[in-house]
Amino acid sequence: MKNKISIESFLDSTNLDLFVKLSSETQIQSLLEIDNSVQFYFQNKEKDLEIFAIGIHKILNSFSQFNPNIPIIYIGDFENINTTTYIPSLFWIRKNSEIKILHFKEDQSLKFINEKKNTDIKKSQWTEIIEKAKVNFSSNNLDKVVLARTITEELDSTSMKSLYENIPNDLENSFKIIFKQSNDNYFVSVTPERLMKTNNEGMEIDSIAGTISNNQDDKLLRTDKILNEHRFVKEYIINSLKSVGLVPKIISNEKILNLRNLKHLYTKIHVDKFNKKEILNYVKILHPTPAVGGMPKAESLKFIKENEEFKRGHYAAPFGYIYQNVSDFAVAIRSAQIQKNIIEYHTGAGIVNDSDAELEWNETALKLMALKRYFNESKPL
Repeated sequence: MKNKISIESFLDSTNLDLFVKLSSETQIQSLLEIDNSVQFYFQNKEKDLEIFAIGIHKILNSFSQFNPNIPIIYIGDFENINTTTYIPSLFWIRKNSEIKILHFKEDQSLKFINEKKNTDIKKSQWTEIIEKAKVNFSSNNLDKVVLARTITEELDSTSMKSLYENIPNDLENSFKIIFKQSNDNYFVSVTPERLMKTNNEGMEIDSIAGTISNNQDDKLLRTDKILNEHRFVKEYIINSLKSVGLVPKIISNEKILNLRNLKHLYTKIHVDKFNKKEILNYVKILHPTPAVGGMPKAESLKFIKENEEFKRGHYAAPFGYIYQNVSDFAVAIRSAQIQKNIIEYHTGAGIVNDSDAELEWNETALKLMALKRYFNESKPL
């Protein structure tokens, strides 16, 4: 397909029984030719699942409307103010080699508003905010806070197709997320962090906190600073799950997660039994973890709101899906918001009492390399 077409035209001109027998890449390239203001691509970090959802059939106001055989897309907001769940009009899913495509009449539209202005800060401002956080650590108001900053640049015009093609499909231990919010308005994330995954085998949650460059010695992930930062996250997740009657168990404790240019300290937590009708409630209970917010939760979020120069919006928020009693939600760190020819990169770092502002600044720059290389790699961070 060389010309942009509507969902209806695609369906009228396509034999779906034959279409799903084509290679998955051929199918995606065809779907990328469909013209719609809302599109969502999601690839899990194991690379055995891809989703392409186009258009909106129905916006869901409550999970009581849940039907396990109808797909639900979850578009998160960090503060959970503008979080949206909806049934897409066209839903394509690949699980291993099995592919399904579903269609629901396109009944609704939704305008996602993300007005962006340059909120980049200087290193001196970053240092001031960290010093302010340390005052709160000393007065016992905070144990940890995750601070974020933005980098704004001009960008050549882009599209869903170019974003899909520029960001590789073989990124190690990382989700690939592309969300078209409206024409010329996109959100992208390449993130290693899973908030929650559920299937018939149980629930799986990531605890990821603690970062070094992949050319540094693994021993640096065992310092008191990094271990404390990581354990804040791990203990929060365990306690949050216990608070709703779940029984979490650690199945991989404080291992090293390797990415292209970073290493993280990583713990995998598993729950055998849970209520499938409570999936979205579990998401709300877990988010934001101290990996993107801080501890205590309320105090750290208050500090972020009062001191960060930008509204996080989709940054560090959950993105995912639910379908046939299976779900997966990524936390959209390593992300960027694109509006026309402006791209705003987002990056953050966990701050504790013995954090060094210079080192944390350098860490945020290093983290951005995972995404920035697909846009304006030559420009400094």
